[in-house]
Amino acid sequence: MQIPESILNSIDPLHSEITIRKQDFMNFVGLNKADAIIDKYLLFGTPFIFRNDENKYYELQRDIEEYFEVERANVHIVGSSKLGFSISPQKMYRDWTEDSDIDVALIDYRLFVKYWKPFYYYDPKVSSRTEKEDAKYKQFLDYFKRGWLRPDLFPQKMGDEVFNYLNTLYGKYGYKVRVGIYADHFFFYTYNKENINRIKEELTNGIYR
Repeated sequence: MQIPESILNSIDPLHSEITIRKQDFMNFVGLNKADAIIDKYLLFGTPFIFRNDENKYYELQRDIEEYFEVERANVHIVGSSKLGFSISPQKMYRDWTEDSDIDVALIDYRLFVKYWKPFYYYDPKVSSRTEKEDAKYKQFLDYFKRGWLRPDLFPQKMGDEVFNYLNTLYGKYGYKVRVGIYADHFFFYTYNKENINRIKEELTNGIYR
């Protein structure tokens, strides 16, 4: 399964390494099931952003592990910083850039419950919200029912503590760090399978977008 010549010609030569990674990804997607694709490309290996400096990768994992009190095995960099390109529907195959965030998936039920508990006392009916804030809260609920929490979608100031910490990582590593907290591997795999299966179908139909 090859990238069409028209697509290759449009790729910046400076990103030839990313182009090769895209081709390898597409080939693997065409030959393997979603679980294997998630294992190899989302959970395994050194992220693209740290390909030339594994020590920084170790340090970032350690920093996140210590702050959130999770096992390092449950800390995973995902997104374009992991692959070198995005596979999200909105930014499909877009190359990683210096402005890209480092997206981190934390898969830990204890941590999920820790951040879930405060919402027991949150009553959206008595909270005054703008239309934008209301849309944000609905988006938060949509992710929540899929088994993961996004601090960037927390209502009002509930995510301030997390973001204050993540801002210190920006100062240390030079990239914005964002986290998503999954209840367990079932939700992580199930959520990502939807996207992977969509990609498989598109590649089967010759769609490269």
